Amino acid sequence: KGSGLWFLDSPAFNEWKCGSHFLWLHGLAGCGKTVLSATIVDHLQKMDDCIVLQFYFDFNDTTKQKLDGVLRSFIFQLYKLGSTSKELDSLYQS
Repeated sequence: KGSGLWFLDSPAFNEWKCGSHFLWLHGLAGCGKTVLSATIVDHLQKMDDCIVLQFYFDFNDTTKQKLDGVLRSFIFQLYKLGSTSKELDSLYQS
């Protein structure tokens, strides 16, 4: 509990939440990127006006390295949310 709060309170994170730039977490293996990402996702999912889609790239798994895998994952997550399925069906049909 409380892990990553230093980042959630940082100016960089708050600017990113406002949509001013991309946020890219990088570092050596085992340094805590996944834990920090999970903290960020949990924080965003608690916000009422926020749709959260997540995808973790895995450079040891070739199926998690390609754009079509990312897009499939995002579309599946949107369908699970339910509210956007009509819009997605319409896009698919067009």
